[in-house]
Amino acid sequence: MLWLKAVLRDPNAELRVGWNNKKKRPAVDRRVAIVQYDYVVVIVMTGQKKADFVTAFIADEVALRKIRTNPEWTKKNR
Repeated sequence: MLWLKAVLRDPNAELRVGWNNKKKRPAVDRRVAIVQYDYVVVIVMTGQKKADFVTAFIADEVALRKIRTNPEWTKKNR
């Protein structure tokens, strides 16, 4: 899983707040990273410096547009 670590530490990754499907709203405990234009990695924050891997996938244009409607993720979002 070295690729996952590389994505999570990529300074050029576009970071967005994730989505809570049950509540139908952005979820600040989820972080979405977009790298190399269309590769998406989703994690859920479980602690100050801890997170669990949720999923990773290559997103199409529709998915990328939806992801980009969420606010940018910053450390203040936690």
